[in-house]
Amino acid sequence: MVSPTGIGRIVHGVLRKHVDLAPLTRPSIYGGLRSWKWNLMPSLQLTSSQQKYLRGLGHSLKVVVTVGRKGVGDSAIKEIDSALSFHELIKIRLGDGGDLSKAERRELCAAIAGQVECGLAGLVGHVAVLYRPHPDPEKRRVRLPAA
Repeated sequence: MVSPTGIGRIVHGVLRKHVDLAPLTRPSIYGGLRSWKWNLMPSLQLTSSQQKYLRGLGHSLKVVVTVGRKGVGDSAIKEIDSALSFHELIKIRLGDGGDLSKAERRELCAAIAGQVECGLAGLVGHVAVLYRPHPDPEKRRVRLPAA
């Protein structure tokens, strides 16, 4: 239920702020218009064994990009895209505080993964692990197990 003031929604009697996903509705860096409303599924589908393998590899990684309270802007999307192009497997942190619910974090991760055309390997707390293989098979650093 949306609150009368329009600043959030009421869940179990508690007012929750909206997560601003509007910045994700823009032309894609790959061309064409992408909207988080219609592209909530990551473009790269990973099996559960591949996700488990990638989460294991990502355990020792440091967070590369932090998405703050202002939401996901063009600069964050470009930074995530360039980090994926170089590293293939990265960690991102969602929100500096505890202002995002679990469902909102999942929705935000799926929107980011759809925007930069990568796979979501896992989401633990406020940290997500994203994977996109290098376009050149000879330059790939991460070898996925068979599907």
